[in-house]
Amino acid sequence: MTNILEKLYFGEIRSAEKDITNDDMKRKCAKMVQLEEEVMKSLDNKSKALFEQYLQVSGEVHADAVIESFKEGFRTAVRLILAGLAE
Repeated sequence: MTNILEKLYFGEIRSAEKDITNDDMKRKCAKMVQLEEEVMKSLDNKSKALFEQYLQVSGEVHADAVIESFKEGFRTAVRLILAGLAE
């Protein structure tokens, strides 16, 4: 089951062609980019390299967490469907 959920998550199976990015999310992403640029300007080369490593690892952790949340949400939905069918 995990393989099919990852395929669904990574877009290999398209359950919907819907852009879920709303205006609030776009605004927050723009602010995050602006803040990152400001931080990078204030750092020396060594600190920039460390910060870039931090951002890379942080992004990987976030991506893994999102995948696991997606899987758990899907599992919960299936359990709810099965419970509804059992009654």
